[in-house]
Amino acid sequence: MAELEFVFWYWWVLALILLVIELLAPGFFFLWMAVSGFITGCMVLLIPATSMNIQVLVFSVLSVAAIIAWKFYDKKPHRIRSPLVE
Repeated sequence: MAELEFVFWYWWVLALILLVIELLAPGFFFLWMAVSGFITGCMVLLIPATSMNIQVLVFSVLSVAAIIAWKFYDKKPHRIRSPLVE
């Protein structure tokens, strides 16, 4: 049975799809997954012999780390200011 092989641009297409989803559902969640997909694609471009397991592991770890880092960074409460209320 043939092994599934991802080339670098597959990850870039996934990143683009995740960016489109982010535009439709804002909240910065899919943005960080898109960044992780782009970084994984760059890694596969530089190291094409990377196995599929390592690629998925790198994407997963980068996604989780980026989302957790964003949650820690974005702890401040959001207030919507109205121009009518000063």
